[in-house]
Amino acid sequence: MEFENISNFTDVSDLMYIFVAILTIDVVVLFLARYNKTGGKYLNEWYDQFNILAVLVDVMVIFIGFIIARYIYTNLFFDKFGWNPIFFMLLLVIIQLVHDSLFYFGVLRNIPIRNNEMIDVLKKYAEDLGGVIYGGDALIVIASAVVAMCYKKIPTTAFISVGSIVLYSLPYILFTKNPYIALAEKEIKEAKAAKEAKKPAFEKIDAYNRLL
Repeated sequence: MEFENISNFTDVSDLMYIFVAILTIDVVVLFLARYNKTGGKYLNEWYDQFNILAVLVDVMVIFIGFIIARYIYTNLFFDKFGWNPIFFMLLLVIIQLVHDSLFYFGVLRNIPIRNNEMIDVLKKYAEDLGGVIYGGDALIVIASAVVAMCYKKIPTTAFISVGSIVLYSLPYILFTKNPYIALAEKEIKEAKAAKEAKKPAFEKIDAYNRLL
């Protein structure tokens, strides 16, 4: 399969494919977070607390990484290697890993708690998952690049149709109940039911008589 070139910094039309591809992958991640607990408790809290703004931050940080990668690849690598999707995706991953490290050591570790609500959640997310975040972000940028190449390859009408479905499904998935909250509510309900079942029979009869 031949992958379409999305590395040309001067080809502005590619940005549309890239943006929708990143959004597509973010919706997939959101779906996995809501229905499979992927990313853990604090990723779900991130989406609960900030809703569409969380999605915007997720998409834009990767989108900016693509812009940087396209600029570097066009000016430093294209003349030597031509269009090489493997090299381009490797560059994307390096840029994302550099960003993650700078953001963690330069921002998360230096901004005090309760100074920024988003930073507070991201601190907990980083403490919870640690280095796993690097691998997860690398997979996200690679998947975004592959989807962007596919979007560029398919007919425009198909691209618009798929993008519309992704955008349409986003709010429904976003406002699905946090699975950790749902689990906690279920456990509380079961504990109350178990406690009620252990009550002596005369207590249950007395409670019923009081209701009457």
